[in-house]
Amino acid sequence: EPMYLLPPFLSFALAIWWFRRLRFGSETFSPAAVFSGVLRNSALHLMIPSAKANAVTESIVRRLIYATGTDPGDPRTTWEDNFYLPGFTTREYFTGNPGQFLLIVGVFVLGVVRWRSVSHAAVWMLAGLAFSFILFCAVLMWNPSSARYHLPLFICAAGALGVLLPNLMPRPAILGIAALALVSSLPFVFDNGLRSLIPENRTSVFRNSRDALYFMDDFRQSQFGAFAQAADEVARSGCREVGIDGMLQSYVYPEMALIQQRVSGVRFQYTGVENPTLAFGSVLRRHAPCVVVCLGCMRIPGKWKEYQWLVQHPAVFGDDNVVFWRGARGGTLSPDHVATSDQPTSAPELADRIRLRYTQLLALPEFAKVGQDFALDSPFQDSRGAVLKANRDAVYELRLRARIIWNWSEPLRNRAAGNVSTVQDMQVLQIVDDAYPQLTALVRARYSTLADGFASESPASHEEQAADHR
Repeated sequence: EPMYLLPPFLSFALAIWWFRRLRFGSETFSPAAVFSGVLRNSALHLMIPSAKANAVTESIVRRLIYATGTDPGDPRTTWEDNFYLPGFTTREYFTGNPGQFLLIVGVFVLGVVRWRSVSHAAVWMLAGLAFSFILFCAVLMWNPSSARYHLPLFICAAGALGVLLPNLMPRPAILGIAALALVSSLPFVFDNGLRSLIPENRTSVFRNSRDALYFMDDFRQSQFGAFAQAADEVARSGCREVGIDGMLQSYVYPEMALIQQRVSGVRFQYTGVENPTLAFGSVLRRHAPCVVVCLGCMRIPGKWKEYQWLVQHPAVFGDDNVVFWRGARGGTLSPDHVATSDQPTSAPELADRIRLRYTQLLALPEFAKVGQDFALDSPFQDSRGAVLKANRDAVYELRLRARIIWNWSEPLRNRAAGNVSTVQDMQVLQIVDDAYPQLTALVRARYSTLADGFASESPASHEEQAADHR
């Protein structure tokens, strides 16, 4: 029967191995670090619709971790963000499973206590899942969205609960638990943070088109118009072999969906690829694209030079999406007018300048101001301030994008810092170096738009939003 430990362990070990390949692995495995990881990951499943109760939970977790001599935000075991609990939300990216978590823990404890009268196989299954959970907490860095990675464990545990509950509780109690589970699921079903079924909500499926809902995630609501215009431009070109450059803006699938709606028989290929997967492109023997949608390319000289064989005056949509094709309209700039920066004298100097520009971008006061003025969406949304919220999210999105660029460019920056860069490395790092100042400028421009909209609101509305935040 202990063999029931193996399936969850092996499957989860495979997932952990994959995540470690993505550099999410913890850098220390001390008992205190493992204890900290278990506490922090468990706390993600203890959030309830009470800010005060959640604050108490976070405080207790912090004190317990500090008592072991460990920092809850230890960068060796924490991915990017410092430790904080995201609170109760119906957005699946952050939401936990408080009811299921407590039920699993309770049933497991009862199963051990009443070992002789329950299914040993089911208890061993829960023990295997608990071991897998501890292994997850030990091996992988913590981040506020880690709860979603625990979903396979909850699914596996459901079968064990179905076996154990009839041996541990009378039928009325089990029916009560089932009814409570059904009722507690309703807010998540009807008021999903990204696809709400409540008509007056900002993210309601009744107020937004399916296309617009693609952009409710990752703070991109305000970008729907620019992405749709880029798709319209592709349709106007008549081209069916479309290149998508996602080096600096990875939100490619919604753009593909918008283009597919407008162009029948369209085929996509990634362009601007500067990593080892480029070797697979030659095997496909695809024709060169007749139009390239360069997402997040702004006015970066390396990108404009890369696609100048398509057009000298591309079409720019929004503040940073560019469409390159021979009949492009709306291009107000030529490559000579694209922003440029001084060339560094060495690879280590370039790596150091990128680090400095990234650090300066994250420290921009606009991010702190946004956090002070506007709280993140509560699980109980309303339609007030929808435009302001979209503009606020547009500022946050740039911070997210800056981090993504920083993460994928890490191997190149490490080689540059060691002065062992290839020519290809230097070309890509120059693009990254040019991107950060433009992202900084976009942060300031988008925050200015937000501040103008905020100033136009009445003082009473301002007080209402401040009260909501408190």
